[in-house]
Amino acid sequence: PAVPAAQPNAAAQARLDLLEEAESHFAFDEYELAIPLYERAMELDPKDVETAEQICTLYVLSDAPPEKGVIACERLLKLKPKNLAFPHQAIAELQMRKGDNQTALTSALEWARLEPQRALPRTTLAKIYVALGRNRDALAQMQEAAKLQPKDITTLAPATVPPATAQKP
Repeated sequence: PAVPAAQPNAAAQARLDLLEEAESHFAFDEYELAIPLYERAMELDPKDVETAEQICTLYVLSDAPPEKGVIACERLLKLKPKNLAFPHQAIAELQMRKGDNQTALTSALEWARLEPQRALPRTTLAKIYVALGRNRDALAQMQEAAKLQPKDITTLAPATVPPATAQKP
């Protein structure tokens, strides 16, 4: 005789229902509606890396307060800290949105360390350096990005790096 499939307990079913509703909102780009649902599901399973990553992603995509996104992405780092570049990328982007370019720089440098063959961390570093008035450093990052991905860099360079004459000491 076949053994019936185990039924999830009430908490597990509630979590699955929350995730299903959250994914539905996510699919329709309703990020601000999806975030609290994923957060509630995360409360029911605080070690769920996939849900933590989804929450971090949503904060980057949404207009939600970046401070909350930084907290969510830091939670992801605590769950899966080894060689995980995405949370560093997300934290850098969220900190830039907040205007905290010094903290963004720290995250972007770690992201670039974890993904040395990608151009995107370099162009993000260039944007941060420009915001900090470090135009020579920005230019160096754009040059490195150009070496890594020469086809894409031509559209990014003019908007990212100002003329060298605007150099601060």
